[in-house]
Amino acid sequence: MNWEDKIWSTGSYSSPVETNYFPGYYDESSGIDARDAVVMFPGGTCNANMVLNVNGDYTISKFDHENGQYGVTMDMAGKLDGGAKDSSITLKASDSAAETYDFISVGSAVAYAEGKHELSYTAFNGGTVKLTGLADGGVAQIKVYCNMPEVSTLLSPDSLVFSETTNFISESDLKFIGDTSSSTIPENLRSTVELNGTTIVGVNSGTDENPAWTYKNVTVGNSTSSVQGTSLTVNVGGDFTANSLTQNVKTVVNLSGNMDLTAPLPESWNVSNAEENFAVLKVLGNFTVKDGGVLNINSEASNNRNGAIYVGAGGSLVMESGSKVNLTNAALRSTAYGSSTAANIDIQNGSELSAAALWLGDNTQISVSGKVNVSSSSGIYVYGKNTVFTVKNGADISARNMSLAYSTMIVESDVAAGSIKTSYIGIDNNNARLQLYASNAVVNPTTLKSDNVYFQAFIGDCYLDIFADQTFDSLRFLAQEKRDGITSIDFNVYIGDAVNLISLNTLCNNTLITPEENYLERYLIFDNFRNGVIHVDSIDTTLDLSLVSSADGDWVDFRFEEDELNGGYWLAATYVPEPSACAAILGAAAIALAVCFKRR
Repeated sequence: MNWEDKIWSTGSYSSPVETNYFPGYYDESSGIDARDAVVMFPGGTCNANMVLNVNGDYTISKFDHENGQYGVTMDMAGKLDGGAKDSSITLKASDSAAETYDFISVGSAVAYAEGKHELSYTAFNGGTVKLTGLADGGVAQIKVYCNMPEVSTLLSPDSLVFSETTNFISESDLKFIGDTSSSTIPENLRSTVELNGTTIVGVNSGTDENPAWTYKNVTVGNSTSSVQGTSLTVNVGGDFTANSLTQNVKTVVNLSGNMDLTAPLPESWNVSNAEENFAVLKVLGNFTVKDGGVLNINSEASNNRNGAIYVGAGGSLVMESGSKVNLTNAALRSTAYGSSTAANIDIQNGSELSAAALWLGDNTQISVSGKVNVSSSSGIYVYGKNTVFTVKNGADISARNMSLAYSTMIVESDVAAGSIKTSYIGIDNNNARLQLYASNAVVNPTTLKSDNVYFQAFIGDCYLDIFADQTFDSLRFLAQEKRDGITSIDFNVYIGDAVNLISLNTLCNNTLITPEENYLERYLIFDNFRNGVIHVDSIDTTLDLSLVSSADGDWVDFRFEEDELNGGYWLAATYVPEPSACAAILGAAAIALAVCFKRR
């Protein structure tokens, strides 16, 4: 290895001394093994942006630095065989039994140059960098951080950079660590790792021509919350392959390249303790799939509801326009149960998500304006208090079925007709609510017609709010036995003032009937009901209209009246105003009568 410029300024900041500096050490006479050699990049007032030519294949133990390190680039591109072959650096752990081993360390303090503050970086251009030498279970650590509590100037982040032509291989589980110091000002907690080339976390037991990879796991950030700011940003611009990835709090992962994760999933998923479950991608920070980014998780689950991706409390999964996420026979899951901080999912217009299932739990905020394709019969299940699923303009959602439990789904007013393709939406369990601000946004996935879709109440208090004209099959009830102290299914349907027509094939498809003794009682309750709004093509033969009422009690005697003009029937009722309203009406009539007599 040799420097393009060997002259460094060392010594004190006020009295720099020019000197020759040689990276690392190796003393054959003292018996120091090459794997014990360390490349230490100096700090002080040394020249910025130095280039170290790596003109061979080297084995050392680690890259480290002194406080105030400037930027250093290790150029390995075309340094062998007349410029036809890249060099390589193998970082081999000097302690193979170590549980964790720091292979690369960047930054730790600011560098000063001509009165300016510049943060340090270590970069690799071309070549192959391999981390090896740890026994099974050992974790290879890479630290990128800045600890400058007294500097308030906004700085460029400390960074570790692998170029587009660099192959980076870790044969052990890999962990990236940023700064978590409470003394560092938030503006300086911006350490960055750039993975622009090919990154493989795993061991190849085959050959270069016929590789046989056993992939390892990756962790981004510490498991505990950093006190302030963002502790670490990892940008994946190239090809990244690993067993799994766990992204901890206060970290950012931006994927603009290709990421393949391959870990097998266990046979079960514990809903009540989701944090203990294994997910191939666990998101507790901010994970963004950017334009051109592709995430493939090729881990088939024995149960397609198991989470290949899990978004937890405080986690954020964002899919920007032009991004793709593909899950093989597994689910995207989330929950922030017991936390005041939500799990957030944003699938933006122009993005595409394919999964076997979506199971979105407590305190999840999900927004969809992109394409979502759910392939299994498990469909989309949105459950848990404070969970809101918002469907926005541009959305294209396909699922065999959708169910809401305790949660809310909002279909915004500018959502196009046919944007949600599903056989039915189940309003499942107490206080589940579906709000339809758009007309006929829900269609059957086979026929692509809205009149083949139904909305079904499962248990407890279920709410359907209709704010725009709709055409669908029916309002249905699912027959269920009494349980957990719940004795009825109350299907509450609110009809907005702007609604002129709700057109149904039948009202309840023979599901609104007096149940057997052990089954939940069923009630259809209209709020803001009006005659001439609900039209049905045919009457349910077993329908019990005594189970239909209005929320305010102003409408009674629900019945069907024939639509002589268009055919079919109108759902009608008799308006019985409140006593106060009756008194006002009678009072107005009495005044009018008195005026009439006086005029005579």
